[in-house]
Amino acid sequence: MSAILFYGHSAKAKAIEHANSKGRLLAQPFEPPIKVDTAREIVSLSSAPPIGSTKGMIVFGLDKATDKVMDTFLKTLEDHDSDRMDICVWVSDLGSVIPTVKSRCFQVWCNAEHEEDKIPPNLDECEQLLRNMESDYIAESIGIILKTKSSVDDLLQGITYCLTKNRDMEMWQRLRPLYALNRPTKMELACALFDWRD
Repeated sequence: MSAILFYGHSAKAKAIEHANSKGRLLAQPFEPPIKVDTAREIVSLSSAPPIGSTKGMIVFGLDKATDKVMDTFLKTLEDHDSDRMDICVWVSDLGSVIPTVKSRCFQVWCNAEHEEDKIPPNLDECEQLLRNMESDYIAESIGIILKTKSSVDDLLQGITYCLTKNRDMEMWQRLRPLYALNRPTKMELACALFDWRD
């Protein structure tokens, strides 16, 4: 499984809650802003899987992290021993995370308690898009992307919300390349979707 990126109002609390419920913390959560030396310490910790049968958990925040710090985590996020360890990352603003980090993480949107208004306004559109993609209706999927009034960022956030709500890890893995794009236009997103089909 990929690392898990929690984002939104209650991201830190949700990351720590996940870690405490699914295993044991290998260290206290690392608070932002994380510097390069601390990032290297986290990478080193992740390369030594825990002893025993309990899954190990590493939790850290990426708020105010520099691109250099985020780059330090790339290999760790993708190649850690996910059978024995979860890496839980939290951030308040998903837009502050570089695309190469986002594409290596399963994203979990964390709204504040009782904030129904945080449900994305394009929810129906995103759910239809995912249904089309699951059925390999590529032309219909591309049509939704090109005709939507939502921005690309809002569209990707809506898709993320749907995947998180449904815990759809298989579709998430298939869509990871779309999240690696750096501020794509709708046409670029549609082209990437067409390439993804193959």
